[in-house]
Amino acid sequence: SGVRVQARAIDASGTVFVTGGADGTGLAAVNVGDDGAITVVADDKGIHLDAATIDVSGTLKSANGSNQAVSDITLTADAEDTVLSGQSTATTGITVSGTITGKNVTLSANSRSTADYSDLNQAINTLDGLLPSGVVNIGLPALPFGVVASNATAKVQVQSGAHINATGDVTVQALSQSKSATSALNSVGSSPVLAAAIYGEVRGTTEASVAGGASINATGNVTIKALHGSDLDISSEVSGDKAVAASAVVGNVMVDTQATIASGASITGQDISLLARNSGSYEIESKVDATGNSPVGANAALLFVDTNARAQSDANLGSIANPIKSL
Repeated sequence: SGVRVQARAIDASGTVFVTGGADGTGLAAVNVGDDGAITVVADDKGIHLDAATIDVSGTLKSANGSNQAVSDITLTADAEDTVLSGQSTATTGITVSGTITGKNVTLSANSRSTADYSDLNQAINTLDGLLPSGVVNIGLPALPFGVVASNATAKVQVQSGAHINATGDVTVQALSQSKSATSALNSVGSSPVLAAAIYGEVRGTTEASVAGGASINATGNVTIKALHGSDLDISSEVSGDKAVAASAVVGNVMVDTQATIASGASITGQDISLLARNSGSYEIESKVDATGNSPVGANAALLFVDTNARAQSDANLGSIANPIKSL
C-alpha cells in the first residue's frame, strides 16, 4: 500500500499506481544516500519520491479499490552542499506536467548551500597562486586573500498540462538557504606590507510556480510558497607596526524569490495561500590597527544587496460552483 523511491534523479514518465485501504499494510524502505548513510523509512501508505531532481510527466495515483484517493503523495527534492574551499552550489527541482491524484499532495524542493570556513587557512589563497611570478617575486610576503561563495537554487514548477487532484490539501513549496562566512587576518609586525581582503557572495533563486494550462483541485487548502534565507558574515583585519597596512571586505548578495500563478491556470480549494519571502542577515567588517609608525593605513568595506520577492496571481481562482474561502 506504499511506494518509496529515492535516487539522484527521478523521471516518472509512465504510471505509478498504488492501491490500498485507508489503513494500509505497512511498508519499510531502506535508502542509501550519497554519503553512504542508511535511513529506514516506515510508511503505512502513500507514494514518496525523494531525489535532487524530479520530473513527473506521467501519472502518480494513490487510491483504494473504488478508485478514491486515500493516501498521500509526497515529492521531495533535497540537496545540501557544504564546502571548505571554493564554490558551494546546491540545486533542486521538481517539474510536473502529468497527473497526480492523492489525498494530501506535497511538492517540496529544498536546497542548502554553505561556504563556511572555521579554519582560516582553508579560506585563504595567497597571492603566490593568484598573480604572475614576476609580480610576486619582488620581495613582498604572501598576502591573505579569501573568497567565499554560496549558491542555492530550488524550483517547483507545475507546468502547462499538469493536473493535481487532492481530497485533502495541496502544497507547492520551494525553500532555499545560502550561507557564506569567513575571515582574513594579517598581523605580521615585521613585514613592510600588511594587507588582507575578503570577497563574500551569496546567491539564491527560489521559485514555486503554476503555469497557464495547469490545474490544481483540492477539497482542502492550496499553498504555493517560495522562501529564501541568506547569511553573509565576513571580516578582514590587519594589525601591525611600521608597515603599509590595508584591509578590504566586499560583500555581494543576489536573491530572487517568486511564487506565481499564471493566467490560464485553474485552482480550486478552500483557502489559497500565495507567499514569497526573503530573510537575510548580512554582516561585513574591515579593520586596520596600525601604530603611529606606520606610514599608510587604508580600510574599506562594501556591501551590495540586490533582492527581489514576488507573489503574483494572474489567474481566476475558484469557480462559481466552488468559490474559495480566502486568499
